[in-house]
Amino acid sequence: MVPVLKAGGIFVTVNVDAPFDEAVLAALAQQQAKGELAANQPRQEWLQEIAQLIDAGHVKVLVSQVFPLAQAADAHRESQTLRVRGKLVLEIHPDDEPA
Repeated sequence: MVPVLKAGGIFVTVNVDAPFDEAVLAALAQQQAKGELAANQPRQEWLQEIAQLIDAGHVKVLVSQVFPLAQAADAHRESQTLRVRGKLVLEIHPDDEPA
């Protein structure tokens, strides 16, 4: 993920189960970027601010692939490849079907 970070950027992760290893630190150094581990629990005011940023179009989410719920196992297998760029989405109710 670090190679797509712009030079001088900041890579933030909340994944406390996978701290920065030597490969990540080397990639950060190559990009002249910083890495931060945000191990905090989300707070309501933070989530509200994030929602406002998303609504204002200041945060963009790259969707890699959308899977119907019936293919959840396929989506999980894809996530385990560690080659996914963007988010994998499970579609619970397609737009053309009532909830």
